[in-house]
Amino acid sequence: MYYAIPFLLMVISVNCQNAETGKCSDLVIQRLCIDQEVCDECLQAHTCCNWCYDESYQGRQCNILENLSACSKKKLEVNMENKVEIPEDKNKAFTDGSAKEVIQLKPQFLNVYLAKDTPQNFTFTYKPAKNYPLDLYYLGDMSATMWAHLKIFKTIGADLPNNLTQLTKNYKLAFGSFLDKVGMPFYLTAPDNFDNPCFTFSEEGCETGYLFKHKLSFTGNIDQFIEMVVSSKTTANLDDLDGALDAILQILVCEQKIGWSKDSRKIILLPTDSLLHSAGDGLLVGAVLKPNGTCLLDDEGNHISPLTYDFPSVGQIHTFLKEKKVSHSMVLEYNSS
Repeated sequence: MYYAIPFLLMVISVNCQNAETGKCSDLVIQRLCIDQEVCDECLQAHTCCNWCYDESYQGRQCNILENLSACSKKKLEVNMENKVEIPEDKNKAFTDGSAKEVIQLKPQFLNVYLAKDTPQNFTFTYKPAKNYPLDLYYLGDMSATMWAHLKIFKTIGADLPNNLTQLTKNYKLAFGSFLDKVGMPFYLTAPDNFDNPCFTFSEEGCETGYLFKHKLSFTGNIDQFIEMVVSSKTTANLDDLDGALDAILQILVCEQKIGWSKDSRKIILLPTDSLLHSAGDGLLVGAVLKPNGTCLLDDEGNHISPLTYDFPSVGQIHTFLKEKKVSHSMVLEYNSS
């Protein structure tokens, strides 16, 4: 499929005269040209103005073309018409997503010559590359409220490979999960609660709390990804808000540990039923430093300073998403009440 994108380039004039308001023989236009004493001012004054740079020429150097007949043509700077050139040696053909350099837009280079006050149309053509690389990070909310939705969470993860093949065959998946900062008032720190924060409502127990765990870097091993997702266990905190923004920040800034590809579409997919902690909430647990965009994951993928840095702000996350060219999609629980 091809998309033609028209583009209009307009040079705006600061002079009240316009080429369309009169012919070059108009005395007002001729006077405007004659008054110019420098080449660039001459050519910018009006499209009818031209410049003779022959030192032996005795007349006014800026004038309409018919009044410069005594000037050598080799030494005449003429106000040219609009022209668009597309150099073939600099422009490449469309490619698919498997190419080393993916080309989806033509032309990539063009030279545009513009006359003053004259608009110029030219067209770009866009063709989405087949099988363009895709990196999708599946980020799990492992809070206790997700226990009822855990089956859905695992089903979504297990079905991702089949669904993604409808978009591209060239994709990689990664996986991680989050809860909250492990400290009061967000998490029970008493010995009986710390290791198994779900003991009051679940006989099976659950995983010890954590802020963020990066569990699987980007891989084409789909079986490994599915195994990681379906083996996930919930954990629990005290409040209704979770640390998703902290997790997203680390996914964005730890590019080497996460394994993001250089040239790919990048997506973070987050299924959740919770609200999010944001900047300022961390002060309650003693995390007073502002996040500075440093990667804080150890070699095992664990967050090493969960109680040192405050939660990032929504604005900070937006900035990093834009800078890293990553899209973020949330799958939310629908509650009709």
